[in-house]
Amino acid sequence: MTSAASDHNDPQRLAVYAAEDALLCDIGPRFTRWTQVEAFVERVIADSHYLDLFPDAPLEISLQRRSRSATYSAAVPAHGVILIRDGSWNAVTILHELAHLVCTTGQPHGPRFVATELALVRRNCSFDDYLALQESFAAHGVRQEGPPAGT
Repeated sequence: MTSAASDHNDPQRLAVYAAEDALLCDIGPRFTRWTQVEAFVERVIADSHYLDLFPDAPLEISLQRRSRSATYSAAVPAHGVILIRDGSWNAVTILHELAHLVCTTGQPHGPRFVATELALVRRNCSFDDYLALQESFAAHGVRQEGPPAGT
């Protein structure tokens, strides 16, 4: 449930979620074991291009598992924490939450966040996945900034 205040402060939130949900099963890997989720996050942040693209990005991230009864995954940028709901072990969800840790300025799902998520998908999934997500964002009216330098 959303409040008017949260929609005012984050007007693209619902459109971003709808665009991601439209192709959640089609982008990047899906994981069956928690160790695979951990390895994926470690691979993303260990990539030499991660800090080139996002020089202020955190390198120490606490990845925590939420129960299946949790209604969402989340990121807590102030503490470098990503909480992934059981059943949401997929690249889009993980990279979405990581984008929240990388992009701490602007609206939570604003144009800068969207560009950050797309850059993470492009680097850690495939170019086709990047294009599909970019097209889905456009189809849902989601605005983005230009890509981060180096993408």
